[in-house]
Amino acid sequence: MLSPGEIYSNLDDLAANPPEGGAFGLALMEAVGAPRSTITKLKDKAADGAFHRRNLVCKI
Repeated sequence: MLSPGEIYSNLDDLAANPPEGGAFGLALMEAVGAPRSTITKLKDKAADGAFHRRNLVCKI
C-alpha cells in the first residue's frame, strides 16, 4: 500500500507528464496504488485506448 506522500508524488508526476490518449485512466490507477492485476485486466479489455466507465470501477 502506498503512503499518502507517495500517492501525492505520483499524482504530481502524472499531472506534469500526462500520458496520451486512453492511457490516463491506467496511469491514474497505478499512481494511487490500484492492484496490478486490475490494471492488467483493464488494459486487456481496452479497445483502441478507450475505456468504458463501467470498466473503471475499482475497490480501494
